[in-house]
Amino acid sequence: MNKDVKRFIASMLLISVIVFFPGCNNKNTFNAQSNNAKSERYSKELLNFFPKEHMGEIHYSGTAEYGETVEIYKITGTEKNLIINLKGNIDKVAEEGEIEEEESAGDKFKFWKEYIIDYESVKEVQKNGEFKKRQEAIEKLTILKLPLHKGNAWEDEVELKGKIYRAKTTIMDIYVDNDGKKLIKTETLIKDIENYPNKTYRETKIFKEGRGLIEFTNTRVFEDKTTFEFSYRMFEIDSK
Repeated sequence: MNKDVKRFIASMLLISVIVFFPGCNNKNTFNAQSNNAKSERYSKELLNFFPKEHMGEIHYSGTAEYGETVEIYKITGTEKNLIINLKGNIDKVAEEGEIEEEESAGDKFKFWKEYIIDYESVKEVQKNGEFKKRQEAIEKLTILKLPLHKGNAWEDEVELKGKIYRAKTTIMDIYVDNDGKKLIKTETLIKDIENYPNKTYRETKIFKEGRGLIEFTNTRVFEDKTTFEFSYRMFEIDSK
């Protein structure tokens, strides 16, 4: 084999190597990008703990004759973020009694809520009228986060009574009820906050598969610095 033929074969081999390996790199890059895109889509596992469609009115009752009604009015979003929009109305509070329909039309008895579901968490954002604000609940926080197992915990910035704090939320329990539906109980703590027992604000929530929030509890502080536990829970209205 003469030198020219050897040079030709060597050149062809070199060209093959140059063409082949960048092609592999591009393919690997494409696959990695595809996998990342899939992983960033909103979590179906988290969505399972919220209503996926309009359900009509959802009713809650609680401490001191409290009552409220909530309904989904819009579901929007993209493959990365699903947003469930709710609007609510306070029907009854102890200091006001039954709220007349014309009174409830005012914004002071209304509130709005968004659940924003992404690939790993659910964020809750509330816009509350005057009476809902009296519950002194956190208005912006991450309420659920993967993985969904007992003991999972996370920290984030939250908004409480117009101020920003650092809070820690923990999944306290996961269990199945008599309907065969899974429930998740969470606890959120804000430490080093004045006037609360042990300088710690605490609220708990229970979410039910397919239903969303079914129970809420927190600690409220009055002007005289006394505290009490406030709570409400979902109930079904017999349509018969």
